[in-house]
Amino acid sequence: VSTAGRGIAVRAPSSYNMTQAGSSAPIAATKLEVSVGASLRGSILSLQIQNGTASVKIYSLSGKKVCSRQYSSGTSVDLNTLVGSAGSYIVRVTNGNKLLLNGKVGLTK
Repeated sequence: VSTAGRGIAVRAPSSYNMTQAGSSAPIAATKLEVSVGASLRGSILSLQIQNGTASVKIYSLSGKKVCSRQYSSGTSVDLNTLVGSAGSYIVRVTNGNKLLLNGKVGLTK
């Protein structure tokens, strides 16, 4: 049975101490930290890994490997400095057998 477009009501036991939606009761903030990962903003690659090193490989769109480097955790790298010419590239970042990032990026020289 589809519930699309229908209001759905759910009741929770009063022992859950829940309040109605729109209540002015504050919501506790939670601090989230990423322990493993790679993020890309523009051409800047930021690495956060738990142990070992991150392998950064850059490929042309035809699949030819342009660059392969190893970096430690906490490193930020400007990928523009690793390529010979401007263009679109595939960036692949791994930590051991774990894939952290795989995507297309436009770089300028």
